[in-house]
Order: sequence, then C-alpha cells, then structure tokens
Amino acid sequence: LQRLEAAGLPGPQWLAYGTDPAGRAFLLVDEVPGAADLRSLLSDNRLSLADRRTLAERIGRTLAEIHLAGFATPELNAKHLLVHPRTLAVTLIDWQSAGRPGPVSADAAARQLAGLHASLTDDLAGGRERSRVLWAYRRVVRQAKASGQTGPR
Repeated sequence: LQRLEAAGLPGPQWLAYGTDPAGRAFLLVDEVPGAADLRSLLSDNRLSLADRRTLAERIGRTLAEIHLAGFATPELNAKHLLVHPRTLAVTLIDWQSAGRPGPVSADAAARQLAGLHASLTDDLAGGRERSRVLWAYRRVVRQAKASGQTGPR
C-alpha cells in the first residue's frame, strides 16, 4: 500500500499494521467515506447513463495505470472496487495477494479484467459499458507504449 500510495494510485489509506501476540499479521485500513462497491452502486440505479459511461472509462483507465505501474490486481472483482457516487473516484481494496510491484503480463492483466467482468451480472453492466472499460484500458496502454513506457505485454 505504501508503494501504491507513492505511485499516486488509488488504494485504501492504511492506518496501522503489524503482528499480534500470536504472530498473525494484520492491516487496518481507513474507510472510504461515501463510497460503495461497484456492484451495489450499479444495482441501485443511482447513476445516469452519462455517469455510467464516465465510470466505465475511469475504471478502464485506473486499471491500466495500476498495471502499467507494475501492480497486479489478482483479487479484482466488483466488491473490491469502491466508487464514490458523486465524484466517481475509484478505489481498489483487498491488496493482500498483490505481491511486490513488477511487470504485469498481458495474460495476467486479461485474467484480472476477466475477474471483474465475471463478478458483474448482465443486468448490472451491459455490453457497451464492458466494452468501454476495455477500450479505455487499451487506449491508456497504447499511449504508454507509444511514449516508450512498458506495460502489459
């Protein structure tokens, strides 16, 4: 989480970490005020069509930026993606399986994006919204590669 924060990427704000007397590790993170998990937000039908389109683009861009920075998101699913309904700010939680930063392969990125896709039913996210996430993701990756930055291969 410290590395994620240093890279300027959205993640939960950690409050404390350590081990308990039994040697078990713990991490305490702050809440994300006003945010809801993606599935809850989409099921409430609170977002306009324009907001849903903007959110899909923001999710794609955010995930691409995270992957380009070398952070894998193996636990990526709708319940681990928090969204603030007014600002549409995206925050990923549940980073315990992310491991150390390093290159994210195209196969790993595809698996992670597929995990998000599989965690949303068709009534929550239609084909256009899903396509817009992938379109935004690929656009960021292409721009990064054009500028010489490495990323999912």
